Amino acid sequence: MITHKDMIEHYRSYNIPELSYATAADFCDSFKNFPGICQLNGDLKNAQRPWMIKAIINKVPQGKKLLEIGAGQPHVANILCELGYDVTIIDPYDGSGNGPTEYELYMKQYPKLKILRKRFSDSLEEFEPFSFDCIYSISVFEHIPDEEIHKVIKGIEKYSKPNAITIHDIDHVIMGAGANWHDSHLRSIMRKLSVSSKLDTLLEKMKNDVETYFLSVEGHLLWMGNTPYKDFPFRRVVSIRLAKNIEA
Repeated sequence: MITHKDMIEHYRSYNIPELSYATAADFCDSFKNFPGICQLNGDLKNAQRPWMIKAIINKVPQGKKLLEIGAGQPHVANILCELGYDVTIIDPYDGSGNGPTEYELYMKQYPKLKILRKRFSDSLEEFEPFSFDCIYSISVFEHIPDEEIHKVIKGIEKYSKPNAITIHDIDHVIMGAGANWHDSHLRSIMRKLSVSSKLDTLLEKMKNDVETYFLSVEGHLLWMGNTPYKDFPFRRVVSIRLAKNIEA
């Protein structure tokens, strides 16, 4: 595990494209340098959480204001706070998207974090427009209904400073139950964020890339819980990554 100082120096030059997907190489780097949040249980978040820290280090100077949408247990926000960022979390903590409900516990465990117990949208009185240098999310967009996604993206645009960046890691089913919905939903997100022209090329490359990081059977078992396998069969799931500058 590298020190915070070495982390900053190392990931300032890390390659973070505007649109990408999780890879085996990035996961191996994360397992080496982020053992606290990168385990071998096969969950996609083991790849997503460390990458988000790398992306923010690469794209956002220390000390800037960050907002995490739907943090759940705020592992990433806490590390970013330790690295010198000013971090706010917004999460309803109502169990939606299989997320946690332990709001009071997290308030006690992470006293340096600002936590707003609310659902993110474009009509929040608690935030001033143009407040944040980066708004990010991990495994959140795939849980937002189609009819609500425009409010989230408008909120990102409203509360981001001019020339800020928005960074997201999105669970995406490419084969199995729900694949058609995921494809339509992802395309809608990318159109609203003006990056849809790059999506087909990315998805085609991802399907044929030996480096692509897929959800494992072990990870599927974690997601399945007590649900019978016949009711929740295996799916091929990847993580789509976006690091998009907000136009001034």
